[in-house]
Amino acid sequence: IYCTSQSILLVETSKYVTCTMVVYILSIQADLENVDSIRFQPNADLCLSVRNPLDPNEYREKIVIDRRELETDPLAVDHLSPRHLQNHAHPKHAEAPCHFALKWDGATARSTIRVLEQSSSATDQEGSGSFKKSKKKQQPSPTIASTITARDSGRPVRLLALDCQGIEPYAFHLLGSELVITNKSAGTVFDTNLTWSEAGDWTTYDEFSGTTSVTNLQGVLT
Repeated sequence: IYCTSQSILLVETSKYVTCTMVVYILSIQADLENVDSIRFQPNADLCLSVRNPLDPNEYREKIVIDRRELETDPLAVDHLSPRHLQNHAHPKHAEAPCHFALKWDGATARSTIRVLEQSSSATDQEGSGSFKKSKKKQQPSPTIASTITARDSGRPVRLLALDCQGIEPYAFHLLGSELVITNKSAGTVFDTNLTWSEAGDWTTYDEFSGTTSVTNLQGVLT
């Protein structure tokens, strides 16, 4: 888990308050046979189980995150009318866009997940203009790989970073369409509705390249 500090602008008062961005890393580990590479489909849906970090008994299993679009809280202050702002002494601050949001029982604010792009470090990600970088010293950004290669067989590889606010992802679940597998012998690409066993196994065979398989695939969140 990587924590960084950012300052959020309170629109009505033009003041900044400090919040903590918790970044979870999703690593994928598998045993590979005749596989050249594995990578995530660009913007593919992501299936996770999540829980309330303040109450582990409150959880949601197998939520699906749509990575194609960022959503914005409709109650955030930058979506409210000037009249509404005048009638509320403490309006809600502008919330960064996210890929998934929920509100835990009794909570006043939404808990959110944003999948960080591989092209930028986790601590360089910013929201919709309501964020200002903190001058505080930050931890080094985690290194995220773009693919799993043949030499990575049997060891975890960091593939995705998740900016989490008030929510803790604890399990990864395969959907069947989020991974792209490239065959080592012929360079054949397998990327459409792959069928995985409950143990995380997938295999195919053809006369030209023989057996191609991924076994014991599991996602690890740290």
